[in-house]
Amino acid sequence: MKQYKIFKHSSGKIEAVKQGWSWPAFVFNWIWVIVKKQWLLGFGIIFLWGSFNVSLSILSEAASNSSLFKLFGGLFSSTVSYILGSKGNALRESHLISRKYEYIETIEAKNPDSAVAAYVKSLTG
Repeated sequence: MKQYKIFKHSSGKIEAVKQGWSWPAFVFNWIWVIVKKQWLLGFGIIFLWGSFNVSLSILSEAASNSSLFKLFGGLFSSTVSYILGSKGNALRESHLISRKYEYIETIEAKNPDSAVAAYVKSLTG
């Protein structure tokens, strides 16, 4: 069982955010961020990634040793993956709070849908 923080919007919408490491954020990076509706962060990552890759491409063409620049590209990609994997769920919590969601409680469940269902069930008794 995993721990999920339950967030509720005044409109009645309920979101569950898993605590800890996020494999989807680690693997899918900016795609995960966009799917979670964190537009600014997602497009910021795409912009930085694109700028970084264009810069590396230009520099590697000018240099005789392009493998060093490929190493920097891999290091940048790995760093983004690690940061999103380790901080992705916390970033999502902050984003929900900025969208006027309120933290309600933490629930143990198998998945986010089960966590929401358990919360709703606790309301009805």
